[in-house]
Amino acid sequence: MKMIHSAKVLATLSFLALMGCDAVEGDAGPAGPAGNANVKSYTLSVPPSAWTELGAAGTPGHMYSALVDTFSVLTSDIASTGMVLVYRIRSDIFQTVYIPLPCEDAEAGFTRRWEFLYAPGSIGFTVMHDDNNTLQPTATENFKIVLATSLNGKRAGELEQMEYEEAMAALGVE
Repeated sequence: MKMIHSAKVLATLSFLALMGCDAVEGDAGPAGPAGNANVKSYTLSVPPSAWTELGAAGTPGHMYSALVDTFSVLTSDIASTGMVLVYRIRSDIFQTVYIPLPCEDAEAGFTRRWEFLYAPGSIGFTVMHDDNNTLQPTATENFKIVLATSLNGKRAGELEQMEYEEAMAALGVE
């Protein structure tokens, strides 16, 4: 019996929709969550061919560097008074992890250090092995860049130490 009633209601609603009935506007719903227009995030992909070797293998400071010099959204205001957070994106079939830079990860027999640097209009990344025999990245490396013109009452040092999700919540970003 309930199924027949549902079918009648559905048929009636379909008929009214076809007839072009005017909808009655209800009360406005509750306000959505507050956002933060002062925070923007971007994903940059750096292919293996973009990495440049600096120094000679086996000598102190041997590293690879990649520069993205067309990152115009990183303005002089953000570079001087805002905040730049960078996360290395690591993904597998189970999850995506955002690792705050600078960071270190252990490989077979050495530690690899990832860092970033920036200036208005550009951002760069470096990778260095502690044994001074840095290998060029062989896969595309992905980075999440978060730019903030306002810190939402937080100190930059606090935010730089937070995981990605925690930092976004602290900045008021959903």
